[in-house]
Amino acid sequence: MLVVMSLNQFVGKRLKKARQNKGFTQVQVKKLTNIHNKTLSGYENGVSEPDYETLMMLADLYVVSVDYLLGRTDDPTPPNYTQEPDYEKQVLAASNLGEAGIIIANLHASDKIDDDAFLRLHKKAYKHFGLPPVKGAEDAAHTKHKGPGSGVFDKDNNGKGND
Repeated sequence: MLVVMSLNQFVGKRLKKARQNKGFTQVQVKKLTNIHNKTLSGYENGVSEPDYETLMMLADLYVVSVDYLLGRTDDPTPPNYTQEPDYEKQVLAASNLGEAGIIIANLHASDKIDDDAFLRLHKKAYKHFGLPPVKGAEDAAHTKHKGPGSGVFDKDNNGKGND
């Protein structure tokens, strides 16, 4: 049995699938695009049709081509869209945390990564390399000096607290 659907229904199914593939809720799309979630629901259910600018905006948000949304291709990848290089591998290939930080800073300064990727890569680098050792930290934590005033709650020579 052949099921015939209108263009609105077809585009709606593709919009919904693209949104779900990106993990967005309709409410999140509303916040990102200012398209009311009831309007978006109308698009996704084939009740109404988005104008070209709205279709372009949603295609950009979902990182799919307008041709995919319109059914001209089954490949959702936008033309001329190149896969983002795996910057995580570059960062983790660094020899230490300092070098990783420089790589991340350079990627961010050259607009190759956005703020979210900047933070995500920093977290990965810290997790991978750990915090660098601090020389003298052990001595600072266990102060050998035990004279008067060597601590906040120590008592001075008169038996009074230092508060």
